[in-house]
Amino acid sequence: MTIDFDSPEAFEEVFWKSAWPDHFLADRVQTWSDRERNVEFEEFFRNQMRKLALLGSGKSSKEPQSVRYLSKNNANIARLPLLKAMFPDCAIVIPFRHPHSHVASLRRQHALFSELHARDSFARRYMEYLGHFEFGAALRPINFGGWCEELASLNPTDEEYWWRYWVEAYTAVLGEGDDNIVLYDYDRACEEPSVALGALGHALGVRKPSMLQANAGRLRSPTTYDRLVTSLVEGSLEARAIAVHDALKARSINGLEPLDSHGAV
Repeated sequence: MTIDFDSPEAFEEVFWKSAWPDHFLADRVQTWSDRERNVEFEEFFRNQMRKLALLGSGKSSKEPQSVRYLSKNNANIARLPLLKAMFPDCAIVIPFRHPHSHVASLRRQHALFSELHARDSFARRYMEYLGHFEFGAALRPINFGGWCEELASLNPTDEEYWWRYWVEAYTAVLGEGDDNIVLYDYDRACEEPSVALGALGHALGVRKPSMLQANAGRLRSPTTYDRLVTSLVEGSLEARAIAVHDALKARSINGLEPLDSHGAV
């Protein structure tokens, strides 16, 4: 997969915002259920996907359709039940990291974007237009399991906020079962990239997983930050996060079971 300035961009979240404005509240984003089917939206979205796939492949609409559509959209984690209902043959890859490092990274990104938005109001407006509500002044957390009812007592500058968000997000992921869901242990992938990429290719039914494995040298461990676990996080919240992480590892395609050189158990 090659991406450059001429690659087609989906801007998917703009369409989701237009079709479901009631999900995008002033301080949060509500999750979707599989009962919220929208025939008009689905027809439009499928046609949009076909156009982008053809543009990316260089094929014409008259040629055999064998291309895939790959979406990297953080907000899709809010609508897993609906996506599975809309696209029963899809594969939804959800990578995860250890909560100690992931939470520190999320908190740092929020601080960086908060500084950017304070300096540049256009940056905030642009992110909000595109539906990027992950960080900064544009932050609108996804309301997994109703946890946003407690936002009044939580502050996104504090670590506790991001620990809670992490736990609720991945608890919701685990609740979706294994249908269409491909859990991917990114920490382990960095330790054994070739095997992990082989496992990913196998899980996605890629014709030549070796082409993925050829890029193993490009996989790099993320930057780590000093572990910070405040007294508010120690105890039950940290224990919940570790338990969720253990469950993710147990169900990941490159998790606890040993893999061979091709990424197969």
